[in-house]
Amino acid sequence: MNNEQHLKKLQHKKSIRSTKVQVGTKIPPQDTSELGGGVSSRSLCSPSSKTKRDSRENNPSRVTDGTISDCAIVTKFILDFVTMHDWDSVVIVTNNELEGGDLLSGRCLRGGGLAKGAGLLERLWRGGRRTTVVSTFVARTLVQPTDTPGPKYFFLADTNASRDLLTEVSRREALGHTAWVILTRPSMAPSMVPSTVLSTVPSTVPSTVPSTVPSMGSSTVPSMGPSTVPGLVQFTSQLNAFIPSELYLVAFQQGKINVSSAYRVGPRVSTVQVEEGGHWSPSEGFVEYKFLDDRVNRRRDFKGYPIYGTGVDVFDFFTTYLSERDVSGFVGDLVTTLKKAHNFSLSYHILDGYAYGKPIDDNNNWNGMVGDLQNKKVDLTVSELSVTSERAQVVTFTQPIRVISRKLFVATVEDTKKKILTYFRPMDLPVYACIFFSMVVMSTLLMLTDRATHSLMPCKYSTTPMSWSSASWCILSAVLQQGCAIYPNGLSPRIVFWFGFILSLLVYTAYSATLTSHLAVVLPAALPFSNLFELSKLSDWNAGCNRDDLFQITASQTCAVDPRSDECQTLFDVWNKNVMRDPENLVGSYTEGLLKSLEGHYILCHPVNTWCRSLRTLSPCQHMVQVTTYFVTLSTHGAGQYVFIGVGVTTRYYMKQLPSAQACKIKELQGLYIQGGIAIGLQRQSPFQPSFDMSLQKIRESGLMEKLVTKWLSKGVVCDKQNLVSADIIDVSSLFILLLFGIGLSFVVLTVECIVVRTRKSHGMPKVICKSKLT
Repeated sequence: MNNEQHLKKLQHKKSIRSTKVQVGTKIPPQDTSELGGGVSSRSLCSPSSKTKRDSRENNPSRVTDGTISDCAIVTKFILDFVTMHDWDSVVIVTNNELEGGDLLSGRCLRGGGLAKGAGLLERLWRGGRRTTVVSTFVARTLVQPTDTPGPKYFFLADTNASRDLLTEVSRREALGHTAWVILTRPSMAPSMVPSTVLSTVPSTVPSTVPSTVPSMGSSTVPSMGPSTVPGLVQFTSQLNAFIPSELYLVAFQQGKINVSSAYRVGPRVSTVQVEEGGHWSPSEGFVEYKFLDDRVNRRRDFKGYPIYGTGVDVFDFFTTYLSERDVSGFVGDLVTTLKKAHNFSLSYHILDGYAYGKPIDDNNNWNGMVGDLQNKKVDLTVSELSVTSERAQVVTFTQPIRVISRKLFVATVEDTKKKILTYFRPMDLPVYACIFFSMVVMSTLLMLTDRATHSLMPCKYSTTPMSWSSASWCILSAVLQQGCAIYPNGLSPRIVFWFGFILSLLVYTAYSATLTSHLAVVLPAALPFSNLFELSKLSDWNAGCNRDDLFQITASQTCAVDPRSDECQTLFDVWNKNVMRDPENLVGSYTEGLLKSLEGHYILCHPVNTWCRSLRTLSPCQHMVQVTTYFVTLSTHGAGQYVFIGVGVTTRYYMKQLPSAQACKIKELQGLYIQGGIAIGLQRQSPFQPSFDMSLQKIRESGLMEKLVTKWLSKGVVCDKQNLVSADIIDVSSLFILLLFGIGLSFVVLTVECIVVRTRKSHGMPKVICKSKLT
């Protein structure tokens, strides 16, 4: 679609809008019946004689020599410009200065010298565009801060008063969310202006970056007064007109208009970039107009602009520092991608410790990375920064690059009672009762059928009939998968005997399979809590996190103010009841927190465990004393009753660094706390935010973001299966208990037999004579 078709389409869409004209100043008595409002009466139209003005009344768009009047050109251009950009409301700023002719005088706005209905205000009114006419003084009061409803689109002529207005708007940092169209009569055509007008770099640089900043060039335009395009460009170098800004320079000359745009990449250098947008004529309209494209995408090249960053060396999978200018990791790779996409240079410095940032006084001053951004020492963070409402008051964030949350991690304690009874757990008590009852029944049937066989055929079988004890022993041997030395006589007892063995085989198979599955599964003891709210009710459990973690800041500061939400109340209670009960609950690293949760169940000698390091310097005797004292202390404070609160993805990463036997003992509980996004931190109202957000969205849509997540954040803990099925002393303790029970029972029986024999002797009872001796 060419520009003419686009213009017609927008004009048709605007024709159905509701209309309203707002006027900021009163109209002089003349012509008030036409527009219902007015402006300054100083005329734009350059023919000032009465003869030429009378000639325009007969032809509203041409003068006597056949040329189009300045009023008609300005009116038609503004109408086309507003329609092309689809602006629904405009503010026209007028003043009483005549530096080369006021291009927005009251007479032209009302249509003085033109046919009735041909004035700019009336034609904007008919097009459904809300129009306000104000002076430069009133315009200062209309400019509102970011995200505040107010006028956004302004037209004004290039005068000293209008430059003072733009300087004030720049001081308020409002150029980034308003659009300004500046009309001027240049002494040099815009096409003669270089594509970039270079200025010197300010002498002041951040204290945290090198004192020498590479120069972006020197000024190539001589100092010129108002109403010239080069003078406007040089004036722009003094404004905070950065990448998001819309500052259009309209050069009005010889019946044609050239449109350009000027901006600076960032505040650190005063280089002005000038974009040529095309030209406009009354007969052709806009020709090769370029400013309908997204200006953020159009200005994506930062021209080597020096950007300074700050970071922390805490989580290497988020940011790994390769050199003074290169970074890697999940966030580091994103910053490197932005660096290549926008052509800027990067340097950074690293803060010590967990210096993400927290408030340091009642004036909302921050330290850490947030403090560096707040004090404008750096442009961005090369490490991740959690997005919070408190931080958003002093810094700006890119769009979230990942959603994270805090979770609870606690060491699982094996249920010793259940493990001791492991060999009895494969079957329920009723099953054992049925097996015992079946053994008694089958023993009885085996004895009866064997005796019946001997009674019916006494001559065929010479062996002694089976007693009940012998039959019971055979059935028990079958259940235990052992042989029996006594073989029943006759077919009917043998059938009972065979089916007893079949039954025992099935029972043995089912028992073995169930026992194997029980031995292959770790049986943790049930925890007395499952979430943070339940933990807050347990005063005998410790909880902790990294020092200066967002959990600490939120629970101890943000949630310390009444009234509190339910979640905030829970965080506040956990902080006061579980964390602050022991100062050592706050740890210096994620690894230390994970090891602390394991203490009390295992002796952990790890490089971060200061207790284990101290044992290496002790004598054997001192070593034993220290170990004894250590376990007494743990039993006093509650051995193993420690919950570590950390970011889910971060904690899982450091769990991988632990030995598998220890990592698999740590349980991640359900529940998400302080859930929010992480992003790249920027200065408040940073001019780079729209550009970075655009590129991050493209990275997300292209699938590169998920590839980085898979590369850096998706590796979980892989538990060694051999670790899970290996039996320890507790697993087989029930077997030794059963053996000891059998040995003890045999001694009890032997003791009873001895007592019976001695009783017989003491009462003079005859001795029991063995049958073998009688024969």
